[in-house]
Amino acid sequence: MGSAAATRAGSGAFWTVYTPLAPGFVRAPYFYCYRCPFHLEYPSCNILCARYVEEIIKNEGADSVAAYIAEPVMGAAGNISPPPEYFPMVRKICTNYDVLLIGDEVQTGFGRTGRMWAQEHWNTRWDMMIVAKAIDGCYLPFGAALIGDMVYKSLKGIMLWHGWTQHGNPICAAAARAALKLIMRDKLVENADMVGNYVLKRLNTEFAAVPNVSDICGKGLMLVIDIVKDKTNKTPFDAATLNKWQREVLEKGLYIRLSFAKYYTRVRFNPPIITTKEEADQMLDILYTSIADLKDR
Repeated sequence: MGSAAATRAGSGAFWTVYTPLAPGFVRAPYFYCYRCPFHLEYPSCNILCARYVEEIIKNEGADSVAAYIAEPVMGAAGNISPPPEYFPMVRKICTNYDVLLIGDEVQTGFGRTGRMWAQEHWNTRWDMMIVAKAIDGCYLPFGAALIGDMVYKSLKGIMLWHGWTQHGNPICAAAARAALKLIMRDKLVENADMVGNYVLKRLNTEFAAVPNVSDICGKGLMLVIDIVKDKTNKTPFDAATLNKWQREVLEKGLYIRLSFAKYYTRVRFNPPIITTKEEADQMLDILYTSIADLKDR
């Protein structure tokens, strides 16, 4: 039986080899406006991707739906940000049907998007939140599940067995405490916001005019450039061309990661949240010339 964590992943790349998967999961359409799963355009779509969540809950029966879980910015899929109305709408739907809203802030939490938590961008509140990675700077394996007041009150006084030999590891906890002190002391959340806005401005003013650049979006230092062979038809380059191009960029001194399993077109810009403007400029200068020179190999 596949794990629940693998089952709820949207990309088959994360669960194909682990089948059969855990039952009881229903996937909602993703919020990828540039390549909308409904083939609509924002904002005339009236945020159908959010409204569809309500249809799923109604179809399954609200009493049978425990929670809706989502990344506030889809990381592995290519740093895909939702339209601003999405999470406020989903928050309202979940509240109306008494369904928990769980935020997967493993990638976005602790300042990555220019806020301590990505939910702050839309003034929403998760009922539960899953965090890891930046919680201790990724130096040690560590994560946590955070719960809101409603969930806490419902569990108060109940004994929950969770984890065994390695749970609550004191060394990992100490690393997390030290990392959080540095994040706060050095104002790294504010730095991610400032440098991220600077990078986004450069992307929108310089990169947007490059023939291969078709979409630019993201939050803080979780940004992305969508590169294609043809802007009009959003035609992607083939994987072999992009793999070779990725190696060539690395030879110039910049490691880049391409994302989105179906199209393989998203260049993720995720430097550390300690990155300075000067360091960002060095990365962007390499990236600009590399994208401008990209062509079929």
